[in-house]
Amino acid sequence: PHQIVTAMVEDEDGFLWVGTQGGLARWDGYRAKVYAPKAGDNHSLPDNWVSGLHLDGQKRLWIGTAGGGLARYDRLQDHFLPVPVGLNCISHVAVNGLANDAAGGLWVATEGGLDRLAPEQGASAPVLHLRHDAQDPGSLPSDSIGVVQCIGDELWVGTSKGLVHRPLSARGNGGFLPVVLADVGVDGVSSLLQASDGRIWIGTRNHGALVLEKGGSTARRSKEAGQAKVGEWIYQMTEPQPGEIWLGTYGQGIIVVNAKTGQQKRINADPLQPDSLTDDIIWSFYKGRAAARKRVRPRSVNGFIK
Repeated sequence: PHQIVTAMVEDEDGFLWVGTQGGLARWDGYRAKVYAPKAGDNHSLPDNWVSGLHLDGQKRLWIGTAGGGLARYDRLQDHFLPVPVGLNCISHVAVNGLANDAAGGLWVATEGGLDRLAPEQGASAPVLHLRHDAQDPGSLPSDSIGVVQCIGDELWVGTSKGLVHRPLSARGNGGFLPVVLADVGVDGVSSLLQASDGRIWIGTRNHGALVLEKGGSTARRSKEAGQAKVGEWIYQMTEPQPGEIWLGTYGQGIIVVNAKTGQQKRINADPLQPDSLTDDIIWSFYKGRAAARKRVRPRSVNGFIK
């Protein structure tokens, strides 16, 4: 439905769901079925701009949007069940990230705070809201949440004013510990990746990527992240195979990092190469099941298939 692809996920039936800035598509390998908002239809897609696609612990598909909140896809009815925005629902219509925890909870990062839903308890289950509190230094540093992840037994939250974490077992609004971003200070955190070696890569909006060693409290710009320069926004990250980190930037292509040797290369769009990237703004990465089973030899130098 739109040329800007913002999110991808493959469901249990093998459908590839593709979120865009102009609607949602379900690709079956041959053709796409497009979903879009429909006036007066409460079970249609809540917003054209899909900001995230996520499978929960029960393999249900959740759709985050930039202006219509959150919805769950009902595969039996082939329609969407919206989650209301309000006091006992999610906090804001702009959803930036989704994550599962081991207890079946769904964490929702929004522009108005962090929420935890309990889908397994039904629609009437209470919603946990975590907010910035100027009187509590252990609360979130900002209500603008860029990314949320559950790593081990901890909740990690990237905000517009830095990165914090706390045990998943913590109660109340506080208990967050900040991660010091060395040589950066306070910066918006837009992406997180726990690599196979246990280190956590932190993508920022203005200062490239930093790396947090296992058990550490200060993230530093390491030699591996050297090409991600000050001023670069690391929008997405992935590890296609152990030790190979891909940093997706907003406008400068992909930085591929060998975390063991420190070697790096940058992949950019090249109008003279039909199998290069089609654009240097990297909105999303997704490693499909075929890639997980075996590494496919590229058919050319760049190897991208449109």
